[in-house]
Amino acid sequence: MYDPGLTSKAVERAGIVRGIVPEYHSVEQVQRNNKHFAALLHPETDELVRKLFPDEIAWVQNEQTICQADFTYDATRYSKILGWDGRLISFVPNIAQRITLDVWSEAERAFLAIAEQALKARQLGKTVLAELNVGWRVQYHPHTTAIVASANPSDSAYMVEIVERAWRYKPWFLMPRITGYAKGEHIEFGEMDSSLTVQHGAKITGVARSRNPTVFHGSEMAEWLNPEELVDASLIPALHESPFMWLLLEGTGKRRHDWWHKKWEFSKANWRNGRSLLRPTFLPWYIGRDIYPTETWLRARPIPKDWKPEPLTVAHAERAQGYVEKNDLLRKYLGDDWRMPPEQMWFWELTRLEYKANGSLGKFYAEYASDDTEAFQAQSVSIIDPDLICFYREHTRQPVGVFGLTGPSSLIHPRLQPHKREINPNLPPLKIDQDFTLVPLLFAGTSEECAIGKVLLWEFPEHEEEYGLGVDPGLGVGSDNSSIEVLRKGTLHRSDGQVGEFASPHLNAKDLVPFCYAIGRFFSTRRAGSIRQAKIVVEIEGGGNITQLDLRLKYGWRNFHTWMRAYDQVNLDRSRSRQIGWSTNRWSRPQLLIAFMDYLRNLWLEVNSPWLCEEMADLEADENTQKIKARAGAHDDRVMAIAMVLFSLHDLEIWKREQPAPAMREQSISESEASPIWRPGLQASDRRLLGTAVRRALLVGGSPAYPEEFESQINEE
Repeated sequence: MYDPGLTSKAVERAGIVRGIVPEYHSVEQVQRNNKHFAALLHPETDELVRKLFPDEIAWVQNEQTICQADFTYDATRYSKILGWDGRLISFVPNIAQRITLDVWSEAERAFLAIAEQALKARQLGKTVLAELNVGWRVQYHPHTTAIVASANPSDSAYMVEIVERAWRYKPWFLMPRITGYAKGEHIEFGEMDSSLTVQHGAKITGVARSRNPTVFHGSEMAEWLNPEELVDASLIPALHESPFMWLLLEGTGKRRHDWWHKKWEFSKANWRNGRSLLRPTFLPWYIGRDIYPTETWLRARPIPKDWKPEPLTVAHAERAQGYVEKNDLLRKYLGDDWRMPPEQMWFWELTRLEYKANGSLGKFYAEYASDDTEAFQAQSVSIIDPDLICFYREHTRQPVGVFGLTGPSSLIHPRLQPHKREINPNLPPLKIDQDFTLVPLLFAGTSEECAIGKVLLWEFPEHEEEYGLGVDPGLGVGSDNSSIEVLRKGTLHRSDGQVGEFASPHLNAKDLVPFCYAIGRFFSTRRAGSIRQAKIVVEIEGGGNITQLDLRLKYGWRNFHTWMRAYDQVNLDRSRSRQIGWSTNRWSRPQLLIAFMDYLRNLWLEVNSPWLCEEMADLEADENTQKIKARAGAHDDRVMAIAMVLFSLHDLEIWKREQPAPAMREQSISESEASPIWRPGLQASDRRLLGTAVRRALLVGGSPAYPEEFESQINEE
């Protein structure tokens, strides 16, 4: 069918049955013979004007044998399609279509059902290839029940037009007799017991009710009105997996957190471990080199000789390069050393300017995404500019360490501790104290699900640095996350930086206590000659007071956020406050998020977690309540956690009682550029290299020898 090796064997076996030795012919030979055989039909009766000669019979048998077994041969020799410029042309697979054929071939070699969820850019030819395949299955293979469906009746009719156009130009000796036909609804080859039915995603009742399809192609899935009923409750149960089953759900990215996005995230997280029916494949815009851009577009907008790409363009190209490097199929067709060519960077930059002028940057990033994460954009207006979100996405990075927490079952429940199969045996554990140990874990890092319940570190603790933990406990019932964000406080020499993260929807305020303690102790560093506890800022509403109380009484923690209700007063006195912890209310929540957004917009915060970035993208302003919150179906637990610790570490600066450190840093840089001063060499800052050495060792999979200074820090505390 699709795999060249298996197809060759199938053609050989079919030839033996027919008593022939099949021979592959060129496109030119096929086109020449098609004209010859067309001339043998009477123009009015469609009957043969004479009997076929032996060599003509041999040709017919040869082509029937190969076309039935080899989809690519049939499609490239006998199918006509409309090209992207509207001309009728012979089908020649482009890069996107060849990648798709590879995906189908891989499933065929493994004797698995072909079941694919395809996220794609527009105009790459995925729908055309799929419809040619649907028509081929119905045309050549008996007992095929095929269904095609798009989001609405008109788009579904367009899909079946692709099939009918391909059939229209095929020679008579390859086409079975049509025994039932209703335009845009149903086509039947009764003698083969095969049929093609057209449905759509605007139906009220389920798709494929009362029938069991073996072939299904669904298009524009993000636009279906009720996919939970039409697909999950109706279509999927009607499909029975076998090597002959073929299922394709395809569409562009639309809304974040809708059915299509959630299904994509599930497929992405579970397909490789065999827990998902659908294989996720993403086809980005830049593989369409023939149309993005076209020669005509470039002729009208030639690249200026002195053009230098904007920073956002460069960042987009680098992100695309990183995605290609991690994707075997894309790398196979684009090359191991692929870089986005200048004409595509120029096209992306100019197209972005046009979308920005129209106020639709979110739609632009969805259509011209560098990777699958970027392909899903917020449909309502985010309070953070899409360009800024793009900037932070481009600067996220893989963690340098991923850990689970182990300890006595009396302190941390066994269900919260990692299983043996999750532990990375090639890296050493980090002992926190006599009770708790951070053990290194295996980490795929492909989706949020891979990160749930794991301690992610982007930097290891460094002496003389001040760290804080923002803690936002959840209910632990799978709805919202219990989140811990670790922040390195900024100084005159470096920005505030997110250095650690922990999130899980399965932990409540009580479960979170040992994680808060272990992470907090790990980031308690030596400052001014003594070990100082990391500051822990706990949201005390909704059960967080339990977390804070246990940390105080059971583990002796004493460095918490001091709650001051009068930040807007002239004289602030922390000593007069008797309450610890953060309390989110109608007054404090907007102040907290406004301060957080101020740091983001001024680029004063290093964000490393891609999942924190996605929560940032989901923040919106409710016009009715005038509140900043996560849009429906989204979460803001990570955002709240990091915003709390950021506010707590800089509360006086934020309220302008002191000049913000980032502003002082920028002023210092500006002054140094005007009046250069002497700076110490590398040896004067070697203490900073403490974390760097460990990070590098973890990145290359080695076994880092943690500095004695770090070990003594833990013991001393």
